[in-house]
Amino acid sequence: MFTNQELLNKKNFQKALVSMPLIELAPQEAERFQDYIFDQSVLKNNARQIKMQKATMNIRAIGLGTGKFLHPGDKFSSSDYKTKLTHNLIQLTAKEVRGCAVVADDDIQDNIEGDAFVDHIMKMVTKQIANELDEAYWIGDTKGVGGFDDDDIRRLFDGWRYRITHSAAGIPTNDEYYNKVSGSATILNAAPGDTAALSTPGATQTDPCVITTSAAHDYSTGDTIKITNVEGMTELNNKLYTITVLSDTTFSLDSIDSTAYTAWTSGGVCTIQDFLLTGKIVEQNSSPPYNWEFKFSKARRVLPAIYKKDGLANLRYFTNDQVEEDYIEAIAARNTSMGDLAITGKAPIQFGKIPIVSCPLMANDLNVAGKLGAGSYTDCLLTHKDNLIVGIYKEIQVETERQAADRATYFYYTLRADLAVENVNAIVLIKNLITG
Repeated sequence: MFTNQELLNKKNFQKALVSMPLIELAPQEAERFQDYIFDQSVLKNNARQIKMQKATMNIRAIGLGTGKFLHPGDKFSSSDYKTKLTHNLIQLTAKEVRGCAVVADDDIQDNIEGDAFVDHIMKMVTKQIANELDEAYWIGDTKGVGGFDDDDIRRLFDGWRYRITHSAAGIPTNDEYYNKVSGSATILNAAPGDTAALSTPGATQTDPCVITTSAAHDYSTGDTIKITNVEGMTELNNKLYTITVLSDTTFSLDSIDSTAYTAWTSGGVCTIQDFLLTGKIVEQNSSPPYNWEFKFSKARRVLPAIYKKDGLANLRYFTNDQVEEDYIEAIAARNTSMGDLAITGKAPIQFGKIPIVSCPLMANDLNVAGKLGAGSYTDCLLTHKDNLIVGIYKEIQVETERQAADRATYFYYTLRADLAVENVNAIVLIKNLITG
């Protein structure tokens, strides 16, 4: 049997490949293994990475706007304070995952020795681990929303997307993952929603303007709608409005004084819509003056100001790589110096001061309900870089099996990991983006 240290020698390593024992990595080696996984992840420098010393570990909150703790002396309530502490508690509970990475003989026979050899092997093994964990961290869920099989690690975790869009019970609202101190995430929809046709009296010349629909509209106060195809009161067309519901068939347009508008005569369609132009992360209006709409901009605007206090450079847009490509193509088409730099790779890809993190494993085949493999949508997430948390427990086991027929060695590994979000209210999710 070889010791852990002896196994770091290439010759001993090759001898041991025939029947290498199951080993639990020593603390220094486990930390090194954790480092390799973190280094291989796209989340490196873009999320909080925790080396867990215990299987269940409480994580210090960095205070991303989760409530105010100073009060006038005569108004201070210890029960309120304890409530804030309870709902701001971050706990990682490591879940076991097992897997296998294959290393071909040609890789092992490279002319490298010592630490360089160990680096070579570990990077090949941890690359696969990092990829699979990254995907599970984003899209995993334990309640069957994604339809994952029992042997899929994505059903082991409630991933970040699930925590943003669902409750712990699998309902498309937040309860357990909802931060009772600060609130839920802001979700923007890049696809059009429910529509309603206008009917007499259509749109009133009042302050505010009141819209009447031909059937029950099913809208809610605070919804954003786009109005099109109105005749007469054309001033309303092709703009976004926030509404206040008055009845099943009427609502007002907030802050819109239409007393001086042309009288409504006929027509008009209202569509639930968070963006003027649905579809890609960047769209250009087909009508003069051919303005561009960058959905990054609205996400940044609606993120509560308290989460911008550390500076925009500490925020991140997380997107599928195809979304990033669409953004690059759009800014290149505008013939600006920024577009030229993006195409040539001479400047980091960002929107304003906020870096864009390309995450190829973020799904781009979601349906409207967020089910994987059932559609063609993807997402963009805006949050503070320390709001997303990943943890790997220090107890890691590695075992190998030599397969002469495959001219390869199989590395079986066992580790435990978990993820968390400090504050879902510090997140803006743009869902139902298209690419290409």
